[in-house]
Amino acid sequence: MIHEQKPLINFENLVSSLVDGVYFADPQGVFIYANQGLSDLLGYSGPEALVGRSMFDFIEDEYVDAIRKYHRPGILEISGQIGVEVKLLRSDGLSVWAEVRPTIKIPKTCPRGSFGVVRDITEYKRLEERLQNLAITDDLTGLYNRRGFKLMAEQELKHALRLNAETILLSIDVDNFKNINDTFGHDEGDKVLKLVASTLTLSFRSTDIISRWGGDEFVVLALDAPLGYVPLLSDRFQQNLSRDSLKSLLPYPLSVTIGMETTEILGDVSLNRLIMGADQNMYRQKKLKRNS
Repeated sequence: MIHEQKPLINFENLVSSLVDGVYFADPQGVFIYANQGLSDLLGYSGPEALVGRSMFDFIEDEYVDAIRKYHRPGILEISGQIGVEVKLLRSDGLSVWAEVRPTIKIPKTCPRGSFGVVRDITEYKRLEERLQNLAITDDLTGLYNRRGFKLMAEQELKHALRLNAETILLSIDVDNFKNINDTFGHDEGDKVLKLVASTLTLSFRSTDIISRWGGDEFVVLALDAPLGYVPLLSDRFQQNLSRDSLKSLLPYPLSVTIGMETTEILGDVSLNRLIMGADQNMYRQKKLKRNS
């Protein structure tokens, strides 16, 4: 019997066509491989202009030490970080902001060195700077307010969809918040909201977008997050909240209800659909709590 041979995927061609920069460097930081996306970002005509040169030639001086530290073996597992923001030097003398994401593990078949992805975040940084001058944060918690969340989340969601990166939105509501306010006063209610906000910031990644959506409701947009990963973050948040509420000696139990929606499930996605889906799931969870 003659078996039909399946076509092999040319991974180098696949990587070379990515918009984001991709590199492989030896232990000294010398580029062994670079794709067209990285050469475009740095203002060169092709990857051959980068291969054989040190990655540190393209990083502004104040960020070199951070990148050297970041590429030490095991640093990612210890720190839990997934990327570092740096300024890169282009061939035309201009600077661009980029997020460098080295991999945590490299296959044993690869030579020693570091493999990573470089994403142009210049527009994101410009937007971030503009937003600093707008009323986008919640006065009480310091998180993004609804307006700030929409501005940041819309931008990042568009980028995630272009890259087909899975994104998850969480809707978080404080249980029995009205009773806390009515029984212990609004100052105590404010204390609860600030505690939830600080615990959210501690529990989620720096790349995730966190907002006080309104009243006692919070939302989190988890970017480039595998579906199985966010429940771990969600569980960690609830554990941290339980610990922090005990430390604060609150005279009442403090808990939250969380609903989740993901771009993988929705397919054709808008931010409003994500929020609506997460809200609906959150209210279903609240109903189950009441009936249990």
